[in-house]
Amino acid sequence: KQWYQRRVAITAGAPRGFENIYQRKPHIPYQEKDDGCFMMYKRDKFKLIKNASLGLYKDTEGLLDKPNCAQIALFECQDGSQLCVANTHLLYNPRRGDIKLT
Repeated sequence: KQWYQRRVAITAGAPRGFENIYQRKPHIPYQEKDDGCFMMYKRDKFKLIKNASLGLYKDTEGLLDKPNCAQIALFECQDGSQLCVANTHLLYNPRRGDIKLT
């Protein structure tokens, strides 16, 4: 229910001319968090050509044993040029010893 309520709040920008792309971090059974990656763009300025969202979690893999996510989107601008945008939501813990580059 909380996930649905947040999704409704996120899409509230649509009447104002905004569109959004959202990727929730992969679900872990004992955690009910809605954090993740989010992009919002004006649909009269940009046209979404293609997008991909990735949930990165594998409990048996040391570097991926905590949820992470990423997005990449390709937009067409009003002048016909293209713009590629990417973002990530990665765990950072200096005690883990792994380094993530974005």
